[in-house]
Amino acid sequence: MASAPTVEKQKSWFARHKILTALLVLVVIGFLATAFGGGDDSAAETRTTAPAVDAGADDGAAEAENAVEEEPAEDEAAEEPADESAPSAGIGSTVNTGNFDVTVHGVEASVAAVGSEYLNAEPSGQFVLVRVTVLNTSNEAEYFFDSDQVLVDEQGRKHSTSSDSIYLDDNTFSFEKINPGVSMDGVLLFDIPADASPVALELDSDEFFGDPIVVSLN
Repeated sequence: MASAPTVEKQKSWFARHKILTALLVLVVIGFLATAFGGGDDSAAETRTTAPAVDAGADDGAAEAENAVEEEPAEDEAAEEPADESAPSAGIGSTVNTGNFDVTVHGVEASVAAVGSEYLNAEPSGQFVLVRVTVLNTSNEAEYFFDSDQVLVDEQGRKHSTSSDSIYLDDNTFSFEKINPGVSMDGVLLFDIPADASPVALELDSDEFFGDPIVVSLN
Protein backbone atom coordinates (compact mmCIF):
# COMPACT_ATOMS: atom_id res chain seq x y z
CA MET A 1 0.00 0.00 0.00
CA ALA A 2 1.50 3.25 -0.98
CA SER A 3 2.07 5.83 1.80
CA ALA A 4 0.44 9.29 1.68
CA PRO A 5 2.70 12.05 0.57
CA THR A 6 4.21 14.14 3.42
CA VAL A 7 2.97 17.72 3.45
CA GLU A 8 5.81 20.08 4.33
CA LYS A 9 4.72 22.58 6.95
CA GLN A 10 5.00 26.12 5.52
CA LYS A 11 7.14 28.45 7.53
CA SER A 12 5.82 31.95 8.54
CA TRP A 13 7.00 35.08 6.82
CA PHE A 14 9.02 36.15 9.90
CA ALA A 15 10.75 32.78 10.00
CA ARG A 16 11.58 33.03 6.35
CA HIS A 17 12.92 36.58 6.64
CA LYS A 18 14.89 36.61 9.84
CA ILE A 19 17.14 39.50 8.91
CA LEU A 20 14.25 41.78 7.94
CA THR A 21 12.44 40.77 11.09
CA ALA A 22 15.45 41.68 13.22
CA LEU A 23 15.76 45.06 11.52
CA LEU A 24 12.05 45.73 11.98
CA VAL A 25 12.29 44.94 15.68
CA LEU A 26 15.19 47.36 16.07
CA VAL A 27 13.26 50.10 14.25
CA VAL A 28 10.23 49.60 16.51
CA ILE A 29 12.38 49.65 19.66
CA GLY A 30 14.11 52.82 18.50
CA PHE A 31 10.78 54.51 17.76
CA LEU A 32 9.37 53.62 21.17
CA ALA A 33 12.52 54.82 22.89
CA THR A 34 12.35 58.14 21.06
CA ALA A 35 8.62 58.59 21.68
CA PHE A 36 8.71 57.94 25.43
CA GLY A 37 12.27 58.54 26.50
CA GLY A 38 12.76 61.74 24.45
CA GLY A 39 9.56 63.31 25.80
CA ASP A 40 10.63 62.69 29.37
CA ASP A 41 14.02 64.24 28.69
CA SER A 42 12.41 67.37 27.20
CA ALA A 43 10.03 67.69 30.13
CA ALA A 44 12.84 67.18 32.58
CA GLU A 45 14.89 69.81 30.81
CA THR A 46 11.95 72.18 30.86
CA ARG A 47 11.44 71.60 34.58
CA THR A 48 15.07 71.89 35.54
CA THR A 49 16.12 74.77 33.30
CA ALA A 50 15.78 78.08 35.16
CA PRO A 51 15.75 81.48 33.46
CA ALA A 52 19.16 83.03 33.30
CA VAL A 53 19.75 85.84 35.78
CA ASP A 54 21.27 88.98 34.39
CA ALA A 55 23.93 89.76 36.95
CA GLY A 56 24.62 93.06 35.25
CA ALA A 57 21.00 94.19 35.73
CA ASP A 58 21.15 93.32 39.45
CA ASP A 59 24.41 95.24 39.79
CA GLY A 60 22.86 98.24 38.03
CA ALA A 61 19.81 98.21 40.31
CA ALA A 62 22.03 97.96 43.39
CA GLU A 63 24.19 100.86 42.21
CA ALA A 64 21.09 103.01 41.56
CA GLU A 65 19.74 102.23 45.03
CA ASN A 66 23.05 103.09 46.61
CA ALA A 67 23.20 106.31 44.64
CA VAL A 68 19.79 107.33 46.00
CA GLU A 69 20.80 106.46 49.54
CA GLU A 70 24.12 108.27 49.27
CA GLU A 71 22.70 111.41 47.67
CA PRO A 72 23.50 114.24 50.05
CA ALA A 73 20.49 115.82 51.72
CA GLU A 74 19.74 119.42 50.93
CA ASP A 75 21.18 121.88 53.36
CA GLU A 76 18.40 122.62 55.83
CA ALA A 77 20.09 125.86 56.60
CA ALA A 78 19.89 127.02 52.98
CA GLU A 79 19.08 130.63 52.56
CA GLU A 80 15.32 131.22 52.47
CA PRO A 81 13.70 133.80 50.16
CA ALA A 82 13.66 137.25 51.66
CA ASP A 83 10.40 138.29 53.29
CA GLU A 84 9.06 141.11 51.15
CA SER A 85 7.02 142.39 54.10
CA ALA A 86 10.10 142.75 56.32
CA PRO A 87 10.97 146.34 57.24
CA SER A 88 13.43 147.92 54.81
CA ALA A 89 13.97 151.10 56.85
CA GLY A 90 13.53 152.53 60.33
CA ILE A 91 12.91 155.75 62.20
CA GLY A 92 15.02 158.51 60.69
CA SER A 93 15.24 156.76 57.29
CA THR A 94 13.86 158.20 54.09
CA VAL A 95 12.02 155.91 51.67
CA ASN A 96 10.51 156.61 48.26
CA THR A 97 6.95 155.50 47.50
CA GLY A 98 7.01 156.55 43.85
CA ASN A 99 5.83 160.16 44.03
CA PHE A 100 7.06 160.95 47.53
CA ASP A 101 10.11 160.72 49.74
CA VAL A 102 8.81 159.92 53.23
CA THR A 103 10.86 160.29 56.40
CA VAL A 104 9.55 158.88 59.69
CA HIS A 105 10.78 161.00 62.59
CA GLY A 106 9.18 159.30 65.55
CA VAL A 107 6.21 157.50 67.09
CA GLU A 108 4.19 158.36 70.20
CA ALA A 109 1.94 155.68 71.70
CA SER A 110 -0.58 155.49 74.57
CA VAL A 111 -1.95 158.94 73.84
CA ALA A 112 -5.17 159.41 75.83
CA ALA A 113 -6.74 162.23 73.79
CA VAL A 114 -6.14 164.61 70.89
CA GLY A 115 -7.45 168.09 70.18
CA SER A 116 -8.00 171.25 72.17
CA GLU A 117 -9.78 171.93 75.42
CA TYR A 118 -13.08 172.41 73.61
CA LEU A 119 -12.71 170.20 70.56
CA ASN A 120 -11.08 166.86 71.29
CA ALA A 121 -11.44 163.10 70.93
CA GLU A 122 -10.59 160.09 73.04
CA PRO A 123 -9.51 156.74 71.56
CA SER A 124 -11.34 153.45 71.78
CA GLY A 125 -8.04 151.94 72.90
CA GLN A 126 -5.02 154.21 72.57
CA PHE A 127 -3.97 156.81 70.08
CA VAL A 128 -0.65 156.37 68.26
CA LEU A 129 0.90 159.36 66.51
CA VAL A 130 3.50 158.83 63.78
CA ARG A 131 5.31 162.02 62.77
CA VAL A 132 6.54 162.18 59.17
CA THR A 133 7.90 164.53 56.53
CA VAL A 134 6.65 164.06 52.96
CA LEU A 135 8.51 165.47 49.92
CA ASN A 136 6.81 165.45 46.50
CA THR A 137 9.41 164.12 44.03
CA SER A 138 7.08 164.01 41.01
CA ASN A 139 6.42 166.70 38.40
CA GLU A 140 2.85 167.40 39.49
CA ALA A 141 0.99 168.35 42.64
CA GLU A 142 -0.10 165.19 44.43
CA TYR A 143 -2.18 164.15 47.44
CA PHE A 144 -0.49 162.10 50.14
CA PHE A 145 -3.52 160.37 51.62
CA ASP A 146 -3.07 159.41 55.27
CA SER A 147 -5.92 156.89 54.84
CA ASP A 148 -3.66 154.84 52.52
CA GLN A 149 -1.06 154.31 55.25
CA VAL A 150 -1.26 151.35 57.67
CA LEU A 151 0.06 150.72 61.19
CA VAL A 152 1.10 147.15 62.08
CA ASP A 153 1.10 145.93 65.71
CA GLU A 154 3.14 143.16 67.36
CA GLN A 155 0.48 140.56 66.47
CA GLY A 156 0.63 141.42 62.78
CA ARG A 157 -2.73 143.20 62.85
CA LYS A 158 -3.06 146.12 60.47
CA HIS A 159 -4.76 149.36 61.50
CA SER A 160 -5.98 152.21 59.30
CA THR A 161 -5.75 155.85 60.29
CA SER A 162 -8.37 157.34 62.59
CA SER A 163 -10.95 159.89 61.44
CA ASP A 164 -10.26 161.73 64.72
CA SER A 165 -7.23 163.22 62.99
CA ILE A 166 -9.46 166.23 62.26
CA TYR A 167 -8.87 167.27 65.89
CA LEU A 168 -5.12 167.46 65.42
CA ASP A 169 -3.40 170.81 65.21
CA ASP A 170 -0.75 169.34 62.91
CA ASN A 171 -1.23 168.65 59.20
CA THR A 172 -2.90 165.36 58.38
CA PHE A 173 -2.29 165.48 54.58
CA SER A 174 -5.98 164.96 53.81
CA PHE A 175 -7.08 168.33 52.50
CA GLU A 176 -4.41 169.74 50.22
CA LYS A 177 -2.04 168.65 47.51
CA ILE A 178 1.70 168.89 47.88
CA ASN A 179 3.38 170.69 45.03
CA PRO A 180 6.43 169.26 43.20
CA GLY A 181 9.64 169.75 45.17
CA VAL A 182 7.73 170.84 48.26
CA SER A 183 7.83 168.99 51.59
CA MET A 184 5.22 168.93 54.33
CA ASP A 185 5.44 167.87 57.96
CA GLY A 186 2.49 166.07 59.43
CA VAL A 187 1.05 163.36 61.71
CA LEU A 188 -0.54 160.00 60.99
CA LEU A 189 -3.06 159.16 63.74
CA PHE A 190 -4.10 155.60 64.61
CA ASP A 191 -6.52 154.23 67.21
CA ILE A 192 -5.34 150.74 68.24
CA PRO A 193 -6.10 148.40 71.20
CA ALA A 194 -4.77 149.59 74.55
CA ASP A 195 -2.59 146.49 74.98
CA ALA A 196 -1.14 146.59 71.46
CA SER A 197 2.31 147.83 70.49
CA PRO A 198 3.07 149.54 67.16
CA VAL A 199 5.97 147.85 65.35
CA ALA A 200 5.85 149.00 61.72
CA LEU A 201 4.35 151.50 59.30
CA GLU A 202 3.30 150.36 55.82
CA LEU A 203 3.48 153.23 53.33
CA ASP A 204 1.33 152.86 50.24
CA SER A 205 3.24 152.50 46.99
CA ASP A 206 2.20 154.81 44.15
CA GLU A 207 2.89 152.04 41.64
CA PHE A 208 0.01 149.86 40.46
CA PHE A 209 0.04 146.54 42.34
CA GLY A 210 3.21 147.64 44.10
CA ASP A 211 4.06 146.22 47.51
CA PRO A 212 3.88 148.62 50.46
CA ILE A 213 7.10 150.08 51.79
CA VAL A 214 7.61 148.91 55.37
CA VAL A 215 9.27 151.14 57.97
CA SER A 216 10.13 149.74 61.40
CA LEU A 217 8.93 151.76 64.37
CA ASN A 218 11.09 149.99 66.95
